[in-house]
Amino acid sequence: MARYVLPNDPALSAAVVTPSDTEDLPNYSRMLYVADGGTGQSIKVTMLNGGEPVIFNNVPTGMLLVQARKVWAADTTVSDVIALW
Repeated sequence: MARYVLPNDPALSAAVVTPSDTEDLPNYSRMLYVADGGTGQSIKVTMLNGGEPVIFNNVPTGMLLVQARKVWAADTTVSDVIALW
């Protein structure tokens, strides 16, 4: 039986993110968990619908509610990122 995921449903799966300037995430995220955010921390992502990459600055520890297809190594200072989908 197929399971339909609604926008407000919790994530069903998760995986550690290895930032890369060449590879997309194996599974596009519904959100990202950042374990070591804070002042001065940033993350560069390409959003699910594409377009130019964006940099989120001063990313707090916790959930970053973005649907991302790529987490870039360049310009990303946070580590310990988990993609949830």
